[in-house]
Amino acid sequence: MLAGTVLDTSNTENRSVFDSLFINHKNPVMTLRGHSRRMPALGDLERRVLEHLWAAGVACAQSTHGQLASERELSLSTVQSTLERLVRKQLLTREKAGRAFRYRPAVSRDHLTASLVAELVASLRQPAAASGFVDVAQAVDETTLQALEAWIAQQRAGGSLE
Repeated sequence: MLAGTVLDTSNTENRSVFDSLFINHKNPVMTLRGHSRRMPALGDLERRVLEHLWAAGVACAQSTHGQLASERELSLSTVQSTLERLVRKQLLTREKAGRAFRYRPAVSRDHLTASLVAELVASLRQPAAASGFVDVAQAVDETTLQALEAWIAQQRAGGSLE
């Protein structure tokens, strides 16, 4: 699978590649497979909230705040707003639990990563985007480049690069 072979995000060496896919400053839109609309790219806090929920499975705003506030100074209302933005982007679902909401990921990390990579690959058909990819690839470590080359070879052998 693409995310497991190229972008295993549990591996901290690949984290910067994963991060760069989530934050797309030149073209801040992404498309998820199965969704017909385009959505804004994820900011750092949105990405961290998703990472927390992928690890936790389900969480309320307070527990998410408790986890993220240990890493950086955040208010509970900022975390609540971020959770609601992710619900509107259809990346999280929520359900009422007493007076609070419980949030859970609507898409897996692998699905989201694969969608972002598919968008990146599709954008490489334009010369300017391909040039930008080469610039980014120069900063990637040799192990990640070898994994990417192996994935491309595997896709070519199967007859598809999609």
